[in-house]
Amino acid sequence: MAVCKNEIPILEFDTEQSAVIVPGHHSDYHFPRKAVMLFMEPEIDNFVAQNHCEIVGKFVSVTKGFYVYKTKINHVEIAFVQAPLGGAGAVQIMEQLIAGGVEEIIAAGCCGALVEDTEGSFFVPTAALRQEGTSYHYLPPSRELVLDAAPVKAICGVLEKEELSYKTCKTWTTDGFYRETKEMVQYRKSGR
Repeated sequence: MAVCKNEIPILEFDTEQSAVIVPGHHSDYHFPRKAVMLFMEPEIDNFVAQNHCEIVGKFVSVTKGFYVYKTKINHVEIAFVQAPLGGAGAVQIMEQLIAGGVEEIIAAGCCGALVEDTEGSFFVPTAALRQEGTSYHYLPPSRELVLDAAPVKAICGVLEKEELSYKTCKTWTTDGFYRETKEMVQYRKSGR
C-alpha cells in the first residue's frame, strides 16, 4: 500500500486501486463506450421526450434515481445521464458508468469560472483550481490541475465548427461557493 500520509486528511492519497466498495458491485449494466453526463435535468427530459431513447440503467441515491438513457447520434451509441451537483455525487455516477463499460465520458452543464461573461455563455475549462474534496481521492495533492490538451482542442473545434462563441478558462472546483468572500475570489483570480 502506498499511502501518502499528511497532517491534513484531505491531502492524503492512496495509490492502491483496490477499494473496499467497488463500482458496479450491485449491477450488471452494459453501457455504450461513450457517455455524456449533463448537469441539466430539464434538457435531458426534453431530449428524451423528443427522441428515441432507451432506459439502460438507473443509479439510486438517497435523494433520487438517475436514469441512464441510450440513444444513437450519427450511428454512434451514446449513454447519457443527469449528473448531480457536486463532485462526490457526480463521481459516483461516473464510476458506475465506467464499471458498466463506458470508456469515454464528457460532462456538460455549468461550472464556476474565474472570468466574467453572461450566464449561458460557453466556457471550456483548461485547468481546475482544486478546492473541494473529491478530486483528492483520485490524484495526488496539488493546487490545480491542467486538463489534457487533446480533449480541450476537440471541444473547441466542435464549438468553432458550429460557429458558437466560447472562452477557455480556469474553473474553480469549490464545494463552498456560499462561503467565498470577495477577497478570496480576487486571490483566486490573481492566479496565486
